[in-house]
Amino acid sequence: MVEKITKLMMKFSILTFLMIVVLTNIPIVCAEDIIVDVNGSQKYTSIQTAINESSNGDNIIVLSGVYIENLIINKPLTITSKTGNPTDVTIKAPLPDVVAVKIDANNTVFKGITVASYYTLGQDYGIVFMDNENITVKNNSA
Repeated sequence: MVEKITKLMMKFSILTFLMIVVLTNIPIVCAEDIIVDVNGSQKYTSIQTAINESSNGDNIIVLSGVYIENLIINKPLTITSKTGNPTDVTIKAPLPDVVAVKIDANNTVFKGITVASYYTLGQDYGIVFMDNENITVKNNSA
């Protein structure tokens, strides 16, 4: 008997939770895939514009090409080349001695991209990490 009451209470709790979600319009958020193509076949031709207009947790997929821009990644995102091959996507800062990629967000993934510009301050830096946690930089080239 106690087991039936416990199961009934569990079902009631789940139903109550679902009703609250529906009635209060709590949005259920899922990561979005945002495609970037420097050649113009997609909504975004700039990786930085895609970063600016993305939401936390989104996936920015970069199609092949050379992107002349500086990236400031300031929210948790996954940024990757579509093929995963770093020779297909190159990021080059528009000015010499400027960091091409600055990562200033926790829980960020940056992979499959060539970074072709370097900031020199006694050493060369293509990607600069700020004081953040859980950053994955994988299968990139310089």
